[in-house]
Amino acid sequence: MTTGFRFRKSIKVGRFARINLSKGGASVSLGGPGARVNIGKNGVRSTVGLPGTGLSYSARLGGPAARGNPLVGSVGAPETTQKEGCLILVGLGVVVLCVATAPEGSGFWVGVVGVVGLGALIHWSQKRAEANKAAEDQAAVSAYVSRLRSEFGDEATNNILEGQLWMGASGPMVVEMFGEPEGIDEKVTKAATVHSYKYFGPDGRRIALRVVFTDGAVTSWEDKR
Repeated sequence: MTTGFRFRKSIKVGRFARINLSKGGASVSLGGPGARVNIGKNGVRSTVGLPGTGLSYSARLGGPAARGNPLVGSVGAPETTQKEGCLILVGLGVVVLCVATAPEGSGFWVGVVGVVGLGALIHWSQKRAEANKAAEDQAAVSAYVSRLRSEFGDEATNNILEGQLWMGASGPMVVEMFGEPEGIDEKVTKAATVHSYKYFGPDGRRIALRVVFTDGAVTSWEDKR
């Protein structure tokens, strides 16, 4: 069983602000029931909801961009853009305002109409975000492949994309296939310089892949993955 200490403290500052402290860092929350903005190390997240209904919408309006190999892909749903997130937040805010100011007895139906319209807006936003993400992913892959072909040529690029190690491959080619090695051994003699790239298994101890270079070119490897 894994256990650990947790720390979280919220300090109220005035009527509509809180400072949140935790092991992960500090953040500031502004607003109250129905509308709240949280500002932290991961960016700005705005949330608007209809009190008492369980209906709410949250969008991240900024923060660090994710990085990674374009051929691996990212995990999770595509994020709503800042413009679309603001549009949905405004839409939900309008619904809350209309329900709050509707004549007595008609607030429920105003809320129903508003929620239906907002649902359509959210669905459109999600589809648009998915289309934008697919286009961005395709552009990233195309740029990555073009760079490989420019640096290493067509044959080497095809091998890299297939993950097929071959005799004579260079260090940068192997790094493109398997990433930076977790360990490097070097042996220098009068005849040659030998490097051994080591990639460890999930346990972090057993060597799953060892690639041996002689004078900068692959001469052998041992794959236990």
